[in-house]
Amino acid sequence: MSRKNWWKYLFDQKYLDTYLTMFSKTRTREEVTFIIKVTHLKRDKKILDLACGFGRHSIEFGKKGFKVTGLDYSRFLLKKAGADAKKAHVKIKFIRGDMRKLASQGNFDLVTSLFTSFGYFSQKDNLGVLKRIHKSLKSGGQLFLDVINADAVKKRFLKEGIKEKHSKLLKIEQVIMMGKFLVNEIECFDQAKGEIRNHREWRDKDKKKEYNYYLKVYTAKQYKKMLNDAGFKTKHIWSDFKGKPYKINATRIRILAEKK
Repeated sequence: MSRKNWWKYLFDQKYLDTYLTMFSKTRTREEVTFIIKVTHLKRDKKILDLACGFGRHSIEFGKKGFKVTGLDYSRFLLKKAGADAKKAHVKIKFIRGDMRKLASQGNFDLVTSLFTSFGYFSQKDNLGVLKRIHKSLKSGGQLFLDVINADAVKKRFLKEGIKEKHSKLLKIEQVIMMGKFLVNEIECFDQAKGEIRNHREWRDKDKKKEYNYYLKVYTAKQYKKMLNDAGFKTKHIWSDFKGKPYKINATRIRILAEKK
């Protein structure tokens, strides 16, 4: 699996078609409502939606009266985000950029990183992203992360995974339904590096697409340490967007942190 700049090529029409059915308006509304509730953020405050994708959260925050900037690298997703914001009659500032080069200084009251948009890079670069987020926040500003829980990943692979020959990777092969597509998936987990390596391919009529992605995943304890190293204080950790307290077997982690 080639890993060079994989994230530059993944987020296209096929990605959107595959995932779009997962993102109902109700789900997005509930997620945004929860974030507003736990951050106690007031209207007109400034929000940066980092790796905003096609802008579903950005637009919902905009509808609630916040001043929103959405940053993403995918031209395709940003084009859709802009079109959807126009249809919704909300004004959002969408910017194309690399989160590792986030240059904003003390502008935002809240930064969100949602639906596994953190962990794309090396450990050094991932920490660097958190440090740049810290700089982009006002004093007392907050960060809300929605990420995969490495403890749950490890448990699943130890239970279901098969050890690859000539490597220490655990592998799970399956055919899964994603949206309206059947997808062949080979998912590997490197325990030592805390890294998921995923290869997916599917056919739509005579057209075939395949891609690889690589994602560093962390435990709740590791996230807290990284946040601390980047200048944050972890305030709360949940297992879902309904306020369920975090448990080690939770599939995902929602973290609210504050700039020290």
